[in-house]
Amino acid sequence: MSDFRINMVCLIAGTRNTGKTTFVRENVMQRHPKKILVVDTFDNPVWADVPTLDSALLPRWQKGTYRYWSSDTGQVMADIERYVYNALLVFEDATKYVGGKLTDDVRKFVLDSKQKNLDILFVFHSLTDIPRDLVRISDTLTLFKTGEQATNPLLRTKYPEKVIRAMPLVQEDPNRHIHKTLNIGA
Repeated sequence: MSDFRINMVCLIAGTRNTGKTTFVRENVMQRHPKKILVVDTFDNPVWADVPTLDSALLPRWQKGTYRYWSSDTGQVMADIERYVYNALLVFEDATKYVGGKLTDDVRKFVLDSKQKNLDILFVFHSLTDIPRDLVRISDTLTLFKTGEQATNPLLRTKYPEKVIRAMPLVQEDPNRHIHKTLNIGA
């Protein structure tokens, strides 16, 4: 039997201090066999223990866990599209990179994730921040407390019913770090 696996595009949504970064470190990065790149727009202190990869070294990056950060999001996305293969990408505060609509660079490497052997994790602070096109092509959503209401008409048209049903269960749970991972892919 082969080691065939499908590359995953995963979403995480949760407001501040709900445990998203801890979840990524303990449940995703620790179990991921590939090289890992954490992407952000600034030198985020929560990732200070992870060495920074310089843009000049990105084309030669072969192994290990690094972070890659710059306020020039267009350049970062172009660099990733051009140079990153066989890796887990973690987009911390993904709204800064993705915005309300998928850019061409994001669309390209998400749609080419299988060919490039990429697993991609986008971390957002709310469900409303995640573009509809990204929801449609993602495999899972890990839902933390977002403070949003399941009755929001925008969310009801963007997400499968299973997400809408899970929202109040997560929101009303007294555990600040409660989360639920849902398969949302077709």
